[in-house]
Amino acid sequence: MMDENVNDTELEALFQQARATAPQMPDGLLARVLSDAETMQPAPRVGAGRRCSAPWAVCRVWAV
Repeated sequence: MMDENVNDTELEALFQQARATAPQMPDGLLARVLSDAETMQPAPRVGAGRRCSAPWAVCRVWAV
């Protein structure tokens, strides 16, 4: 911190200066995040259909 005794006007000026320049995302960051997210996805279960939420029976809904 520059000064322990910054008043509200000075603080607001610092915030205004920070808002004036938007941070830039490093090149390739979004691609890395999406790649990591894709590898973290669980593998689909084989033979698993959607199930309805009927409490009295379990039924499978198959796509046509």
